[in-house]
Amino acid sequence: MPTSTARLRALADLVLPDRPMADIGTDHGRLPAGLVAQGRVPFAVGVDLREAPLVAARATARALGLQDDPRLSLRIGDGLSPLLPGEVATVVIAGMGGLRILDLLAAAPAVVARLERLVLQPNTDLPAVRAGLGPLGLGLVDEGLLIERGQAFTFLVAAPGPALAMDEAQLLLGPFLQARREAPFLDWLHAEELRLTRAIEAAGEAPRARLLARERDLVRRALHGLA
Repeated sequence: MPTSTARLRALADLVLPDRPMADIGTDHGRLPAGLVAQGRVPFAVGVDLREAPLVAARATARALGLQDDPRLSLRIGDGLSPLLPGEVATVVIAGMGGLRILDLLAAAPAVVARLERLVLQPNTDLPAVRAGLGPLGLGLVDEGLLIERGQAFTFLVAAPGPALAMDEAQLLLGPFLQARREAPFLDWLHAEELRLTRAIEAAGEAPRARLLARERDLVRRALHGLA
């Protein structure tokens, strides 16, 4: 993977091998171009809303000798709209706000229904994304979390199918992450407890303090392995 990061490698590992994929909001195009160059997928699409990122993606393709390769298609457009239903098996949407991700999925039901896997890495609103998958005909099937340079990245894997029932703690913290209790997740819980404590102190008597305190309680229960 060109100029790879741990986050990029994690996304690549979640893409279904030997099946076509699309990267929505591809920016530099390193994910789809890298997967094609490594022979891990037979065809990849990189989509971005603006021309400037696609200029960078074309430069990545040239650097890998893929500028005229039919296995890589770089397209301008909004979300999943440049894709045909059934054209790809995996769609990756990473580095966007969670509500924006849900909007993009809701705008392309025909494409979403024909996917085999969605790999989502929201920067915000993770509980809303987990809750919002079911109404879109999607079920959460796996999760991952890594910490790179002090920043936590959570990966949600979804697929067309029945919604996964989740309680308040699972929506906030992730049912699969809670069940596995791996080291990066526990490190993140410790950091969240500290962040929420500081936010509660800053909020003072504001109504928001009560919501933050509830989140901190859920985090503390997870830290101690309580249901």
